[in-house]
Amino acid sequence: MARRASAVALVALTACGRVHFDTQTASDSAAPAVDAAAPSLVQKNSAAMAAATMLSITLPARPTAGDVLVMIGGYPADLIVATTGGGATWTRAVASTANSNVELWYGVSDGTNATVTITGTMTDDFWMQVSEWRGLVATNTVDQAVAAPGVVSPAAPGTFMTSATSDLVLLAVSDVLPNTFGMPIGAAWQDLGNVSDPSYVQSSWWTIAAPLTLLSPQVTETYHHWDALLVAFHMTN
Repeated sequence: MARRASAVALVALTACGRVHFDTQTASDSAAPAVDAAAPSLVQKNSAAMAAATMLSITLPARPTAGDVLVMIGGYPADLIVATTGGGATWTRAVASTANSNVELWYGVSDGTNATVTITGTMTDDFWMQVSEWRGLVATNTVDQAVAAPGVVSPAAPGTFMTSATSDLVLLAVSDVLPNTFGMPIGAAWQDLGNVSDPSYVQSSWWTIAAPLTLLSPQVTETYHHWDALLVAFHMTN
């Protein structure tokens, strides 16, 4: 497990406190849908906090029942013990915890709660991004998931081929600061944002993959102490 690094999406710590929230709804954060059947990003929020045992954020609005919530985040001490809230029962899809640490959890919201919390076992830096997606299946939601650590550039989470249906694919990389990420190669990636605290930064991206697409993305980085993940979700079409 890594020590003293940080996080993902459009977040910075305040000078007086330790946490700053960045909220976005579909009007200012979602990329145009590929077609009418493609999944859509409804809203997202990101946060980071130092010297904590848990971290909570609240989405700008209550999620719609049946939408899928995705939490990408981590803390350098260990695996996240639990992700709760959002009116969802959460499942960890994949994690890499050798260097800076990054995990992806997901759950189907019942629309009753907009606050999501991640919890650890000890005091450390925490960061996360939560996004709400429409147009994903509610059962057997994840198609494929891989993750990997590394100490040389580029960051590469691994390789998989999507199934016989189109997928929403999320890519995320965490690293130690100071660090600069390039844009991923290997697909038409859309920026999902980044979040950081004084020690770590996490960036994430999304794309729509056609059936039976081989994905093996790479992201240049400059600190060389990264963890990366790649997850594909089944779409409803």
